[in-house]
Amino acid sequence: MRQSFRTGMLVAALGGMFVGAAQAQAQDRVRIGVLNDQSGVFSTYQGIGSVIAAQMAVEDYGGKAAGKPVEVITADHQNKTDVGIGIARRWYDTESIDAIFDLPNSAIALAVANMSEQKNKVFIGSGAGTALLTGERCTPNTVHWTYDTYAYGRGLGKAVVAQGGKKWFFLTADYAFGHDLEKQAIEGVKASGGEVLGAVRHPLGTADYASFLLQAQASGADIVGVANAGDDTITSIKQAAEFGLTQKQKLVGLILGMNGIPALGLKAAQGAQIMNPFYWDLNDGTRAFAKRFAERHPQKNYPNDMQAGVYASVLHYLKAVDKVGGAAHITALFTFVPTAANVHYYIDIVREKFLLREMISAGSHLVRTAHVKGDVDIAELLADFSQKIERMKHAAGGPNGSEKFDFADLMSFDSMHDPKCLVGNRYIVRGGSSLWAGGSGYGKSSLQLQLAVYWGCGIPCFGLRPVRPIKSLIIQAENDRGDMSEQLQGVITGVNAVGDIDIQDKRTLIEKNIGIHRVVGKAGLEFLNLLDTLAEIDRPDMVWIDPLFAFSGCDLLNPEKTGRFLREGLFAVADKRNVALNVIHHVGKPVRDAKPGAQQMSEIDYQYLGFGTSEIQNAFRAVNVLVPVAGSGGTFKLVLSKRGERAGAKNTAGEWSRSIYLKHSREGICWIQVEEPDEDEKSGRPAKFDPKVILDELSIVHGVKTDTLRQRLYREHNMSRSTFFRIFGELKKEGKVLEDAEGWKRKPKRELK
Repeated sequence: MRQSFRTGMLVAALGGMFVGAAQAQAQDRVRIGVLNDQSGVFSTYQGIGSVIAAQMAVEDYGGKAAGKPVEVITADHQNKTDVGIGIARRWYDTESIDAIFDLPNSAIALAVANMSEQKNKVFIGSGAGTALLTGERCTPNTVHWTYDTYAYGRGLGKAVVAQGGKKWFFLTADYAFGHDLEKQAIEGVKASGGEVLGAVRHPLGTADYASFLLQAQASGADIVGVANAGDDTITSIKQAAEFGLTQKQKLVGLILGMNGIPALGLKAAQGAQIMNPFYWDLNDGTRAFAKRFAERHPQKNYPNDMQAGVYASVLHYLKAVDKVGGAAHITALFTFVPTAANVHYYIDIVREKFLLREMISAGSHLVRTAHVKGDVDIAELLADFSQKIERMKHAAGGPNGSEKFDFADLMSFDSMHDPKCLVGNRYIVRGGSSLWAGGSGYGKSSLQLQLAVYWGCGIPCFGLRPVRPIKSLIIQAENDRGDMSEQLQGVITGVNAVGDIDIQDKRTLIEKNIGIHRVVGKAGLEFLNLLDTLAEIDRPDMVWIDPLFAFSGCDLLNPEKTGRFLREGLFAVADKRNVALNVIHHVGKPVRDAKPGAQQMSEIDYQYLGFGTSEIQNAFRAVNVLVPVAGSGGTFKLVLSKRGERAGAKNTAGEWSRSIYLKHSREGICWIQVEEPDEDEKSGRPAKFDPKVILDELSIVHGVKTDTLRQRLYREHNMSRSTFFRIFGELKKEGKVLEDAEGWKRKPKRELK
């Protein structure tokens, strides 16, 4: 949704929901909440100042709206997403808050925006910067008010490049706002002919930037873009000046307000370039407002742009409440008023009516021609009708439409900053599809749930790293409520026991980001229609379908019918709703990994293990196969057989791999990663490797670190980690290898004698 300062625009921008009449009658006042950071890195820039701004707006408006007194309440979200969501939920559910304002910290803002839509309330973000609120994550209930990262990042990026600052390096806050600000600036820099040499990310509230500044200094960049905010900006720029970085490089604070200059000091601020939508000393009007503000501020500070934004947004919200007759009525407006958030809904209506008229016209023409002209060529008439139908399909877009790619856009595309990417390096993307195949009873359903839990918290699982917390919609057919509760509780217990996630701390986030539906009696077109509806309502990032055969409604051995269901149905819904598909699929029989001594299966072999026509494996963007390893005592091999190099999976040694080994944990229902079983584990026979293999390698490299040697043997001889350490341990005990400052060496033969 675009930013706005106009009352009329605000009235049109708030809504798309319905609030019950009983709740509206119970409201005897208009209550608004200012939710921000009042004790951390953003407290100086928003904090109590934003509260004062909201109170001033209420007083300046007369203290009432729609005939009811207006009350301002406030809370500190402490820069913790769970705390912020908890406050917003309490305000909405039990304290009758009509609207929430300010909200610096984009990660919290995105979560509250989503909740505001679910609760049918209003969120107006003045302190939140991420452009996702303005674009991809826009909702009918959100107004992004003062600024966004698109304006700041691209605006400054283009301006500085135009002045000669061609080579950039970024110092970026490691959370949603910093990532988005860096992304927008990079796009602005590249679009203007600049070059990005690299970036380094720091935690929120960092006190010592020395290690990060050293990387920036060593980059050779002309410009160091500081992509953080609040006290982080002041601290990092100050330390950069003390470090001497500004002697050869120029700093650009992408979010540096005029009010931050005194805190920096003139020396550190020399040469800084900034962009602000408001400045208190601009004219007589801003000076008068600033004077009143400063008189009420504990530190006598003047208002910055975001605090002025809170004042303006509250003032215009109250005007909107007056215009429509009450806060409850605002949330009903968007049922009738199109906006950027629901424009696709209205586009679909227009397209549907257009196609209906075209179909009626084409059908009428067919019938009329056949009746009027007795000698008509039926084949020619049907061919003409078919052409019209094809034109309508094209106009409809979706399953049988087409999209022309712009050549320049393709050439400038940056895969490392693709907004559609959800996991890995474009391994799982919005609109894309992944197949997860394995035998019945292997534990594919628990694996999908475990991945959904990890990714829902924004945490990597087996090296598969999400770009941020991912919202999953799980649609399954085989588990009733009892089965599903056992599975969910088991996965939560297992994950908590592994220790990667503090379940108590992440409970709210997991609950928000995982939705589970059981669907029975729906297949084929009926299922596709239901899926389309669920995806529209739930707005997930990805959908899990478990299993494929339960919902396809066709013979999966038939390539034509299977291809039509997948390519013209399932994938079309994913593309329309902008979600990633993860589909669970059964293999035809219990396939085990190749036995020792047998010819090893290739990744392509694994790819085509699934039951049914090969059209299934061909159609999916990525394919992953879970198979038991013969003789390993319960170890499974997860093979990322198609596009696996993009996944980012790592083995237990921390190396990138397209195959990882898993076992069921004894704690709850959970998968844990294990080392690759070596040959003696699989077969019970001695390993096939002679110790001479290691000694020969040491004769070649002569002085090598243990890990380097192990990796070399893995690459050259396919020696597993456990086999290496067992044989290498024996060689050390026998005194056949020795270590010095250069690393491990083979003991000279004369010493062996």
